[in-house]
Amino acid sequence: MLAITMVDDGTLSSILTLPASALTEGLGEQLENSQSVYSLQTARDCAAATTVIRRENSKLIATYESRCGADNKIGQLDIVLFDKLPSLEELEVDVVTPVTQKHFAINRQCESAIFRLD
Repeated sequence: MLAITMVDDGTLSSILTLPASALTEGLGEQLENSQSVYSLQTARDCAAATTVIRRENSKLIATYESRCGADNKIGQLDIVLFDKLPSLEELEVDVVTPVTQKHFAINRQCESAIFRLD
């Protein structure tokens, strides 16, 4: 699961939740950089994200936060993690902005979201 939220002041927060069993050698280091997880096109560039990674029960949770500036807009989302984690077939994504909310799944075999879940 990947939840991405952008609020009015331009703060972008993302939370990636994976089963702890998905942790492979080197993946923890790759999760330190949000650009190894996803690529998000915005109207204006965002500042580098701060990262917190923790294990909680049987889950691995990576949290990213960056400043993108007020009135910035989110465009295309690409999941880079598919290249880093071959066992990951599908990722459920929730994107929330001040003007919209989208909930969909992305499968590694499809070039775009395969369906909206809401």
